[in-house]
Amino acid sequence: MDKDRVLRALTGCSPLPTEVNSEIEMLNLLVEGLPADALRVIKSLGIVDDAELRFFIAPRTLARRKDGKRLTADESDLIARIARIHDFAVEDFSDEMKARKWLRTPNRALNGKHPLALLRTDYGARIVESTLGRIAHGIFS
Repeated sequence: MDKDRVLRALTGCSPLPTEVNSEIEMLNLLVEGLPADALRVIKSLGIVDDAELRFFIAPRTLARRKDGKRLTADESDLIARIARIHDFAVEDFSDEMKARKWLRTPNRALNGKHPLALLRTDYGARIVESTLGRIAHGIFS
């Protein structure tokens, strides 16, 4: 399974290059801001729907981004975080539909929250990554 597939798809949005050859290059792209088209990409790949996207980014902000402006560094980081965790879940479950279901299902290991809800912050994402790591090692989570 190609765990960086979605991140590459996001960087392939016009006008960014389709190849990101290092983590530092990816960091630089995120700091510069992904193109607003990245929002369309994560929706078209089924990673988030419109309602979930509005949970992460305020509707008025989304409307402004549709004008073709670049995402801010924070918004770009958030989109990359969601994509990274999505790919990690797909890798763990070896099935995209199972991964999507897991990300949207309340989890006892996460105090009854669904993993997707925790991705608003880096700290929440680390908790979800840790949970996925336990699953990858066969530990019930």
